[in-house]
Amino acid sequence: MRRRYTEEFKESAARMVIEGKVSAREASANLGVKLSTLLSWVRRRRDGEAAVQDDLRRQVRKMQAEIDRLKAERDILKKAAAYFAREDP
Repeated sequence: MRRRYTEEFKESAARMVIEGKVSAREASANLGVKLSTLLSWVRRRRDGEAAVQDDLRRQVRKMQAEIDRLKAERDILKKAAAYFAREDP
């Protein structure tokens, strides 16, 4: 019969290994989980973290481009305001 593990259990087990609290082999033995199963949980968590980091990097690049565009617009508006504020009779 195949054992079912909760997501919380999988997360906790993977975190122990990723954070270096115990080796994968030790965690496997202590938790009564096959080493290959535990390693798949660790891999899945690491892949998920990498995907989140990639998404955050994309968002930062997009926001930086927006900041650059807004600064350029602000500078143009400052120059236009200065030009129109001059009193030339």
